[in-house]
Amino acid sequence: MSQKINSRFLLIPPVLLAIFLAVSPIMILGDGGEQSLVTRDDLSESQIETLISMELARTPADYRAGKIALFDAIQLDDGSLIVAGSWEGDELIQNYSMSSVGHRDIFFSLLSVNGSFSKPRVAGSSGEDLVRGISIVGENIVILGEINGKSSFGEFVVDNEGVWSSTPFEAHLDYNSRKIGNWTGAWQIDEELLPNNSNNLWCGF
Repeated sequence: MSQKINSRFLLIPPVLLAIFLAVSPIMILGDGGEQSLVTRDDLSESQIETLISMELARTPADYRAGKIALFDAIQLDDGSLIVAGSWEGDELIQNYSMSSVGHRDIFFSLLSVNGSFSKPRVAGSSGEDLVRGISIVGENIVILGEINGKSSFGEFVVDNEGVWSSTPFEAHLDYNSRKIGNWTGAWQIDEELLPNNSNNLWCGF
């Protein structure tokens, strides 16, 4: 049975263009050489084949069924993609294995033009965590999202406010020489600073 590739898909609205420095230490702005919206026409055939092979969540029902979900992607000027998503349980992204701490943890990776992923960087809590937006600022990948439990971003820990509420966060990954490095910081932010796109999925095709 052949799989049809659709040219239309759910797009992530652009990340908020400004955040007050008094609340968050940086402004969420992308550097040159990246796209805020990535369509199928922007992808190489190898990237499309890799994304199809992952059987990504394309609907809320797929998400609830436990499929890997991608929330956002940034395309660099060499055609590679920085992707942000979540998973649950034990999953493989090519040769890299991931085991979630809780219901859904978050991951970040670089998908090259030839369809190869870099080693994912992961974080998570005992609950369901999600990414609401990513951007590149200087030599950092900036992530905005929500956690539902005490969450570790490498050596950095963000506490959850309460049992019945999620905690909005901002976290940074080192990004230098086209490589995703280690976590360089993570902290709680005000909910008003999150982009309003929590229900969107990105699948690339």
